[in-house]
Amino acid sequence: MFDKVLDNESYTITKKFVRMKEFKIIDTQEFVKAILDTRKLFRYECSDKKSDPSKKSRKVIDILDYKASLLNEEPNLWLG
Repeated sequence: MFDKVLDNESYTITKKFVRMKEFKIIDTQEFVKAILDTRKLFRYECSDKKSDPSKKSRKVIDILDYKASLLNEEPNLWLG
């Protein structure tokens, strides 16, 4: 019976989310920049001349920080 619980798909997924939650994001700006550089979703910088985060990047950073503050947690991969 115990083996069936461990093989359950829901249990496996939940376990992965717990692991993601345990991985803390120390610098949300660097995290967002790294993800955007890797995934090429949109550009992190405002322009070639300005290295400041773009409007979309700031929005993502703000959402990560806001979610973490609502849950009274540090930003983590589950939120990101």
